[in-house]
Amino acid sequence: MTVIGQVTLDLVQTVKAAQSTAEIAAILIRAGGIFGYEHFAIAGLPQRAGETLPERLLLMHWPAEWASRYVARGYVRHDPVAAHVRRTTEPFRWSEVAIEPGAVLARRIMDEARAFGLGDGFCVPIHDIDGTESVASFGAPRMDLSEEARAGLHLLGIYAHLASRRLGPAVPARPSRPGGATPCRTRDVACRAGNIAGGTDRETSCEIRLVASGDPVGSLTQCGFRLRSDAA
Repeated sequence: MTVIGQVTLDLVQTVKAAQSTAEIAAILIRAGGIFGYEHFAIAGLPQRAGETLPERLLLMHWPAEWASRYVARGYVRHDPVAAHVRRTTEPFRWSEVAIEPGAVLARRIMDEARAFGLGDGFCVPIHDIDGTESVASFGAPRMDLSEEARAGLHLLGIYAHLASRRLGPAVPARPSRPGGATPCRTRDVACRAGNIAGGTDRETSCEIRLVASGDPVGSLTQCGFRLRSDAA
């Protein structure tokens, strides 16, 4: 296993053992020195008219002035990054999101974020079985992630979200989207560990049984999942 792979799994185990959201925040702040981000937020996206971001917020380490501005102006409804989270299950850089030429407000949001030290970032979309979406988002003035680091931060974001939901403040029951899937306790997810690890040439097929309190990392490691570079 490569160094970044081992570091990622160590961080995941520490997140799993956390007893408070303050502990999770401290772990993610420390991890920022490894992955190159300075700020982060973990939240569900609003699902119904009138629902606000604070109602869905799990963890926030954003510049205070930017967070206040973002919430007060309802930017989540027009944020091109948030919109892209709804369209994909793949992690992505903010700078990879295309903005339509006429989307003036979307462009303004990205420009204003840059002024607060959030010039680029990395998002981990999380789509639940009830049709709702959440995200772990990491930001900095600039980000330069290798494929291996992207894979590591992807995994860390998933587990930070799980732990934040488990330990976070009480929030309203998550509303299902109209026509969304009926919630269930378990589901089988067919995956390719190689894709999660960054698309290496050798892909190990495995099946994860994902439960409400499940352990996908345990399942991945049991089926031979490794974080590694293409050259490994």
